[in-house]
Amino acid sequence: MDSTTNLEARRRRRWNQYQRALPQIQALYDELHQRYPNAFFREADKVVPLKKGMHRELSAVYADSPYTARVIRGALNRYARRYAYLQALAAGKPRIDLAGETVDTVTAEEQQMAIVELTTTGKQRGRARQTDKAKVPAEGASLVSGTSGETVTEAQVGTVTEAQDERQPATAQRKTPSKRRGQSDEVDKAEGQTEEASLVTGKADKSKG
Repeated sequence: MDSTTNLEARRRRRWNQYQRALPQIQALYDELHQRYPNAFFREADKVVPLKKGMHRELSAVYADSPYTARVIRGALNRYARRYAYLQALAAGKPRIDLAGETVDTVTAEEQQMAIVELTTTGKQRGRARQTDKAKVPAEGASLVSGTSGETVTEAQVGTVTEAQDERQPATAQRKTPSKRRGQSDEVDKAEGQTEEASLVTGKADKSKG
């Protein structure tokens, strides 16, 4: 088995592990917003960067809970990959702890990395919306001709409202990649393979879950 095949096999395992953990990740994500309302925000304009190493602190808090290190990382990754979170980084907003107190600053390098990711995300969204809009005439024709029972919704033409900001980079929102390569890319995005996610979740410490 060559190195490429080994890499794909590992990514498939990671994807399966991530899928199995999704219900707990979602549950913890919601719980963090309820338990720490001064640190985790639904409203895009209130989001600010979390302190570095937040994973270690939450691991201590949830030491006796069913949530594993992988689940905690997953919930934090989801938050740190929000579009609003990247905007907060790019703006250089101060980092906060679980109580909402300022504990650190965002470095110029971290700001620049967030700006680059926002630019990339914007381009990805633009391409995705163009693709979705291009499909609408064909779908509309199907509706008129009676060959399709489906209706075209706002979501299908790429409409995104501010209320939907649990906004993450577009590639992170795909749930079921149709090709092996798409699956590999999705695993990397879903697990938050960004410098910021590593800083917040402590993944650089290689803690196991």
